[in-house]
Amino acid sequence: MAKRKERVAAPPSKNGWDFRFATNDAVKGWDQICSAAAANAGGRIWYRIDDDRRTAWMTDASVGHPKATE
Repeated sequence: MAKRKERVAAPPSKNGWDFRFATNDAVKGWDQICSAAAANAGGRIWYRIDDDRRTAWMTDASVGHPKATE
């Protein structure tokens, strides 16, 4: 299982962006999304951008529609 601050995807190319988990909740949510992907389930990923470090931080992930967007 992944941990907070680990990469979500492979290391970026020379001028690419890094994508990392910001919270343990994001790790758990990402695992749920990956498990549901085989059934073509919908999901939401929340992230914040750090332009200076060219890093996107996944702050939350969930299967389905989160109430925060209503």
